[in-house]
Parts: sequence; C-alpha cells; structure tokens
Amino acid sequence: MILMDLYLSWTSLTSFSTSTTSPEPVVAVAARELGRAQDFANRHNIPRAYGSYQELAQDKDIGWMRLRLVDEAATVVLSFSSNRMAVCICTVSVQLPNEAFIFGTKGTIKIPAPMWSPTSLIVNGNETQFPLPEPYQPLNFPNSTGLRYEAQEVRRCLLAGLKQSPRMMLEDTALLTSIRDEARRQVGVVYCQDAE
Repeated sequence: MILMDLYLSWTSLTSFSTSTTSPEPVVAVAARELGRAQDFANRHNIPRAYGSYQELAQDKDIGWMRLRLVDEAATVVLSFSSNRMAVCICTVSVQLPNEAFIFGTKGTIKIPAPMWSPTSLIVNGNETQFPLPEPYQPLNFPNSTGLRYEAQEVRRCLLAGLKQSPRMMLEDTALLTSIRDEARRQVGVVYCQDAE
C-alpha cells in the first residue's frame, strides 16, 4: 500500500503500475488543501483523499505507509526591472550543493558551499579566499566564526551612537523579510507564530 503526495507525477504512478512484481496499490493522497488532494485522487483513481497529513495518519484502515512529503521542494522566482530575475530553489528531500550563482552580462559569480557562510568567492573563474579564524570550541554550524563580523559591526554602531548599521538598513531588513514571508505564503508554509 502506498500513500502518495501531490509531488509525485503521472510518470511515478505509471512506473508503479508497470512493475513486474505485484504492484502496491496507491490507496491515499494528502495535501494541505482537500480540493487539490481530491482532484489528484480523481485523476489517478486513488480511493482516498485527505486535507491534511494528520487526517491521513489517523486513518485506522491504513496499516503502514510509505510517505513522501508534498512540500519537499520550492522554487521562488523574483523579477526585477530591466528583465532581471533571481531564482531560488530549496528542497528537503535532495541534497543540493548549497551553492549560489550570479550570472550577468560581465560574467559569473559563484558563492561556494555553504553559501550562507562562505570562505571564498569565485568571480569569472578566479577564486579569492576569505579564511575565518579557528574556533576555540566546536561549532554547531559550519563557519559560524564568521558571525564575529556581524558582532563587530553591532559594537561599532553602538559605540558610534547609531541605531542601525548603514551597511544593512532597517528598510533593507524589512524588504528581505517581506519577500521571505510572501514566498512562504505562496508555497503554504505556516509557522505557529504566524497566528500571533
């Protein structure tokens, strides 16, 4: 018995049905919106559809399940003036290299993994290293000693009597937060604090 999410394609279903061994029947599908689950179930002759994964898990007739999450990948496309765009892809089911690329008319910039705390930058094939100091204790996340630069900037601003850094103004932070919130809204990610 297979419980399926909406992320699986028609090709996946066809693969199950052409198995040389006795194929496992797809018996249920779940999504955050019942209508989407019902449409998918009707299209693929799946007998049960649920509007949440909790409902699916509470079904006493299902003895065991193999479940893939419907929200295992998201792509966010940001459009800018002059026909520029940014494409951000994230996934929880596939190990991506955690690199970032910037392509432009004058070349390419590669931010190697981990892109959120890199120690080098590759511009048009030329790599520049930005080594970090060695930590005196083990770190929870790679390259976390790089946070020292943020701490140093906060200290510099406080000593200068500044309420915000000219390097990252409040309106920049608010803009980035609103973009992330809109991306979460469009893909349906809701945190418990969103209700507050």
